[in-house]
Amino acid sequence: MRTSIVSFLVFCFVIIFSNSLYAAGLGIAFRFSSGSVDYDLYDGDASHFGINFVFDSNVAKRSVFNYRLNAGVEFFEHEYDVDYDYGYWYTGTEYNEGIRIMTDHTFGFGIVKSRVVRLWLGPNIRFGFVSADEAGLCLGAGLTALGLNFNFGPVFTLGLEAGYQYYADLYFDDVVENEYVEDYYLYEGSSAGLNSMFVVKLSILFRINDTYDDFF
Repeated sequence: MRTSIVSFLVFCFVIIFSNSLYAAGLGIAFRFSSGSVDYDLYDGDASHFGINFVFDSNVAKRSVFNYRLNAGVEFFEHEYDVDYDYGYWYTGTEYNEGIRIMTDHTFGFGIVKSRVVRLWLGPNIRFGFVSADEAGLCLGAGLTALGLNFNFGPVFTLGLEAGYQYYADLYFDDVVENEYVEDYYLYEGSSAGLNSMFVVKLSILFRINDTYDDFF
């Protein structure tokens, strides 16, 4: 699993730096998301925090289309209510924590394009690895309802994104054992979980040959 994650990140960095030879933006992004998670036997509240490397093919140029890649790590926490039968009935709140190694691929279309501000929106897909009690894959899609690039001078850009994503954590094992109750199964998780999340990203980008005067 660790070898696969390292190879996956190396592949992403090769893409980023090979493309940086052309007009593009490179930087770092902070991801905050909040919403809900739904497993077979429980649902609950979810909150995520992540930090990503960012590559964007068009931060400030006049052309309509831009492709944005976010690749990095994401930490998540699920809070949910449980009912256990110990011979007596127990009700309480428990937590499930984990980490994802993720890529988000966003396909943006410029709505407002000026020398200082670029307003864009578009769909996105995500792919990566998830590790909680068990390891697995994460697959999903969403919509960036709002993307804003504020361009300061010839090289610096502050970016803001807000949108919604749906993605599933697909664990390799069919059963996740509960660590608190021996021989009880499928309380903390199951073979799949659906996340419905409102997402905000704040990015700091440095542009390479990416200026408003450039055309397609």
